[in-house]
Amino acid sequence: MDVGKIKISCLILLLGILLAIFQSCKLKDRRNEVSITINLDDVDLNGYVYVKELNVRSFKVLDSVKVKAKGRFSFRIKQDSAGFLLLGNADNNFLTLQTEPGEKIEITLKSQLFQSDYLVSGSPGSSLLKVFFDQNKNSKSKVDSLGRIFNNSRESSDFTKIRARLDSSYNTISSEVKKSATSIILKNLSSLASVYILNQSFGPALIFSEKDDFELFRLTDSAVFLRYPTNKHSIDHHQRVHEIIQRQAAEKESAERLASGQTAPEIKLKDINGIEHSLRSEKEKVTVLYFWQSMCGKCRRDHPALRNFYSANKNLGVNLWVISLDDNSEMTQAAVKLDKIDGLVFNIIGGINAPLAKDYNITQDLPVYYIIGRDGTIVSRESSIDKVNEIVKMILPKNIMKLQI
Repeated sequence: MDVGKIKISCLILLLGILLAIFQSCKLKDRRNEVSITINLDDVDLNGYVYVKELNVRSFKVLDSVKVKAKGRFSFRIKQDSAGFLLLGNADNNFLTLQTEPGEKIEITLKSQLFQSDYLVSGSPGSSLLKVFFDQNKNSKSKVDSLGRIFNNSRESSDFTKIRARLDSSYNTISSEVKKSATSIILKNLSSLASVYILNQSFGPALIFSEKDDFELFRLTDSAVFLRYPTNKHSIDHHQRVHEIIQRQAAEKESAERLASGQTAPEIKLKDINGIEHSLRSEKEKVTVLYFWQSMCGKCRRDHPALRNFYSANKNLGVNLWVISLDDNSEMTQAAVKLDKIDGLVFNIIGGINAPLAKDYNITQDLPVYYIIGRDGTIVSRESSIDKVNEIVKMILPKNIMKLQI
């Protein structure tokens, strides 16, 4: 055989192998990237448009393009695992995508406000988020209407009644938002988009609560972690659910330990005047322990009623321990002075992380009241001074009789 022909054949074969390897690598690269094409539908954008990666606790800018006018532009983003991308031109003007490697996403912007009006295709997770955002947008529009009514009614003689109706309407809208979001999640338990929705807010409050909606957190964890066992968002959600379970177990133990009839944990504290007090030395009286913070609005709203409660009962065998969880004792003293709070006032270092706060299972959910009987046992744990007043009135006659004997 001709040596030249053999060389040519080998060269062709080698080139074929190299081409196959190149195409294979190119195909693999595309499987590990997300393609995003943006169409500007009669929208004039000027300046830079950014793509940011939404990590578990932070953002990272991945790419940007300068847009001069209407038209079409695109991004190719390296992505090895499912995640979240933010597309926008400012920190407060972006839309959120839940993307998977290999997706070819088409977005049509219909407004300069990215998330207010757009179309998306080629990404099931991103389409799911759009359904959620659209529902929220409609609900926020209803809330804006309530706000306008509120502002226009401030001078009305019926303002109290109008406000009550508006509050009721807002609660109804919030319930509808939660119901719609729950429906989306339950139909898509294994989607990372569901984890994102679980962490969203409506107005000033989170839509879902770890305490009230734990089953939804658990269900998404079971499905998402099975589908994405090594994904950072899935792992974070899995760890969070595990922490909730641990916290629930600790709260159950605390509830049993602090149940009615159990001996109240001992407290030895110096008040703001430097005088030390012991809870066990108060056994001849009913003692109300009041845990609060000066920045807690609900606590401060309780103070007029708390002041009246102690004034009416301090000569009937009732002690009031006002235990502040403020980090700064000056804030405590200023609030006590302003609100004219009587009783023994304490400030514990460490706030809700202090040993005493843990002894009495105190969290951020304030205020908390413990009613301690003359025998040193817990009568009740309450969150309202009105309820405390009601219970103390029921138990005082028995205690007064014992004091007289």
